[in-house]
Amino acid sequence: MPTYKITYFNFRGRAELARLIFAAAGVPYEDLRIEMSRWPVEYKDQCPFGQLPLLEVDGKVLAQSKTIARYLAREFNLAGKDSREQALADMILDHYADIMNEMKHRPDMTRPCCPTGNPPPEVQDRDAFKASWLSGNHPETEQRRRRLHRGRLADMG
Repeated sequence: MPTYKITYFNFRGRAELARLIFAAAGVPYEDLRIEMSRWPVEYKDQCPFGQLPLLEVDGKVLAQSKTIARYLAREFNLAGKDSREQALADMILDHYADIMNEMKHRPDMTRPCCPTGNPPPEVQDRDAFKASWLSGNHPETEQRRRRLHRGRLADMG
C-alpha cells in the first residue's frame, strides 16, 4: 500500500477535504501541519506553485486541493461508479471550492477577532456566514441540495 502525507497549515482550510476523504476510505496518512511562521522560510520554495496543500504519495508530490481530492477519490473508489456519479462528486467538490473562495474573498471572513474580546459586527457576520454555509442552512446551499435530491443535475446551473 502506498504511503500518503498531507502538508498544510495548522488548521482545516483547503486540506480538510483530503483529510475527510482519507477518513471515509479508512486509509492512514501522515498529517503534517506547519505553523504560518515556518511557511515562507522552510516550505514555500519547495512547493510546485508556491502554495499548500501538498499530497505526497510514496514521495511523489501533487499540488492543488481539488486535484488532490479528485485523485484520492479515484484511488479509494469514492469518485463514483459511472459518469453521473462522477459528475455529482465533481459538483460537490466544486461547491466546496466555492465555499472556500467565498470565505477567502469576503473582507469580513479574513479579519481576525479583535484582542479586546469584543468582535466587530463584520466578524459576527463572518461567524454566521460560515455557520450557515457549513451547516447547509444557507439558502443557496439548501436550494442546491433540494435540486440534487430530486436528481436534477441539469438544473444545478
